Amino acid sequence: MKDKTISENTSIELMERIASALEMICEKLTGIEGKIEDLTYEIQSHGSAMNECLEVVAQAYEQGGFGCGESGQDLPFSVEGQTEGGCGGGGCGSGGCHN
Repeated sequence: MKDKTISENTSIELMERIASALEMICEKLTGIEGKIEDLTYEIQSHGSAMNECLEVVAQAYEQGGFGCGESGQDLPFSVEGQTEGGCGGGGCGSGGCHN
């Protein structure tokens, strides 16, 4: 009879440990879910800004592109680093300019 009591106590203790571990896992998953939601929001908001920029670039390209020396003042971002000294890495006449 004593062996059965020890077995029942051990079984109850193991079930309590499993329940505690499952509760901890649920808490961790809830925290991860919140972080995923935050990241999803950030990605979506940056995606919207990127889409707006791409629309401006596409419109400028359709209207003749970015010629050599163009300042990019109408763009919602700076392109000076890409256009200083000419386009396409080799300056005007290198085949990298769109006029």
